[in-house]
Amino acid sequence: MAGLKGFFQFLSIILCVFLLMWVTNADYYVGLNKSVELAQIYSESIISEQESQHYTTYDGEKYHFTGSIALPDESDNDPLNQRIAQYITIEKIYCESENSQVLSFTGDCSLGSLNNAGSGSRFYKYIKELGETYPFDKVSRLFENDAFTFINLEGTLTTQSKQARKYYRIKGEPEWAQKMILASSIEGCTLANNHSYDYLEEGYTETKQSLSDAGVAYATENSPVVVMVGDIEVVIVVGNYVNDGVKIGLRGNALTKNLSSIIKKHKKPNNIVITVCHWGEELEEKPNESQRTAAHAFIDAGADLVLGHHPHVLQGVEIYGGKNIFYSLGNFAVASNSTVNAAIKKSMIVRPRIALADGVAQVSGVSIVPCYTSSDKGTANNFQPVPLFGSDAKNIENHLLKLSSKISGGAQTLSVPTTVIE
Repeated sequence: MAGLKGFFQFLSIILCVFLLMWVTNADYYVGLNKSVELAQIYSESIISEQESQHYTTYDGEKYHFTGSIALPDESDNDPLNQRIAQYITIEKIYCESENSQVLSFTGDCSLGSLNNAGSGSRFYKYIKELGETYPFDKVSRLFENDAFTFINLEGTLTTQSKQARKYYRIKGEPEWAQKMILASSIEGCTLANNHSYDYLEEGYTETKQSLSDAGVAYATENSPVVVMVGDIEVVIVVGNYVNDGVKIGLRGNALTKNLSSIIKKHKKPNNIVITVCHWGEELEEKPNESQRTAAHAFIDAGADLVLGHHPHVLQGVEIYGGKNIFYSLGNFAVASNSTVNAAIKKSMIVRPRIALADGVAQVSGVSIVPCYTSSDKGTANNFQPVPLFGSDAKNIENHLLKLSSKISGGAQTLSVPTTVIE
């Protein structure tokens, strides 16, 4: 038994080294040494089998998500699943060492057809043939092994047919809130974007009701998601800076001031406040000054992490006040594009770890899972994002480092570990 234990200790250390290579920030090396040391203590619990349990409850004020993180089936011979299993194993070591829990965030998810195309669209045909969870089938293992997953639901889940006067309108089925979103272990979403009113007020209202009926937490500009993740309260404040052509609401500086006041209202030493915004310019890989001004204001107001989307491409990461700002996570599962070019295909899942120590909550670390928005090897969009490892992941990591170095004249660059497993 001693020999077996030693083997798993050695394996854990090797996996840690492979996962956390390529990072240059000095604090990272301290964290790596800590994790390697604690991997020896934790190795016994890695060996044991654990059943995955995921419960969602709502007490009238807050959502509560609890459950154990499960190791994937070791008998699964699929190469992608094996690499995801390696990643999850290492992430568990980190969680044990920090007594932390993991959250997941993605960019744009437009789940449906354009302009009332319905069952005649390619997306509907994929769903009919391959099942309603199809868009998330290659990433759901990651979502199952976190405490809370939050996406940007860019579109509607409605039976309404009256459309807004705009070029693109996105509509999916109300039942997908349960059968596609929650069934893929996605527990929350933002509706603060420029497509939530594509089917007017009636479509927006039905979308909210569909999500509520399924037990999926949703955030709007004046109503953050407040969720208990273990013993830590997490508040997700959202905002849309993009004109949706229907429901204008607050925009620009007025929206920044309003969101900052919401952050200040909710922020406490023992909770985590995360701001998620729909902003920026489409297809621009560099955040504009209004994005940076708003993001800095949110950190100043007390936000622990800032995440964005809308440009449809990745944008760089900035460290401000010791906090991470991910300006754009890019597209994720987007049914509105039939093809994807090299820039649009790049995506990522951001997985912050949160911990509570001596009554103070903090983001103890952040991991990035590089992804493609389509698992098709060509330029066709098959609407199914896939996590990347090895050289493909390294390419996206290098791209993100390059984008990050251009922010603030290269004074601050990406300093978070990425999931590169050879």
